[in-house]
Amino acid sequence: MTLAQINKEIEKHFSYWTDNYNRKVLNSNDARITGEYICKACIMYNKGEAEGMKIIQNRSMNIPSASKKKTTSNEETLKFIDLIQCLWDLDFFKNNPITKNQFDILRNITNPSSHSVNSVKKIVTEQELETCHNNIKPLIEWYYNVTNQPISKEIQNALDGKPDLEYLSESHEKWREFFIACHDFNRRYQYILVSPESISENPDTIAAFTELPWRLVLDFNPKSDLNEMGLLYHFNKLKGSGYQKNHLL
Repeated sequence: MTLAQINKEIEKHFSYWTDNYNRKVLNSNDARITGEYICKACIMYNKGEAEGMKIIQNRSMNIPSASKKKTTSNEETLKFIDLIQCLWDLDFFKNNPITKNQFDILRNITNPSSHSVNSVKKIVTEQELETCHNNIKPLIEWYYNVTNQPISKEIQNALDGKPDLEYLSESHEKWREFFIACHDFNRRYQYILVSPESISENPDTIAAFTELPWRLVLDFNPKSDLNEMGLLYHFNKLKGSGYQKNHLL
């Protein structure tokens, strides 16, 4: 992944975030993803694309020692907390400790399972929504300033509260429309899923449906528990086979 590609991801997810914020959608996924990509872009800017990507993927001998010592997992990509520590070690916060605090606030509020359009949407309060927005906006401006890059039209539109949604991915748009139709799974309502025999050709999408707060699921796939193309297969994987009451008609 190049710095230019990461910048595109920042544009995309900050636009998603701004659109969600404008509609007062109480989830934090895109704010966190934006913050993570800002960290990754700063590392690439400082270390170069090749070495920067090795650091991000936790496979570089030149990763700052404190970050390596404090890394929280052996996963392929450094977690948000490790990315922030890496920026600290690279002196990005030397003259601006407030920025470090803004990253920490964003990390603490937002959903740690935000890395896919299929991930569960963590419900945040309206106050937390405002806190996320009040911290991600200055982080965006800080990033472009500290890396001496001009602010793109897409970023400026989002900063102005008018995100350009025309270039956003079809997959994310479908999920966005789905959550709007379901009132973002407001706890005041109860939701029933009536699933056809084939709900999707993508097993990740099927798995995502099982993580939503359904009150009742009517699944018309007779082989639903046999493989990853079935809802029951993913429900069992998520909750355990003893959790559901299944009735075969």
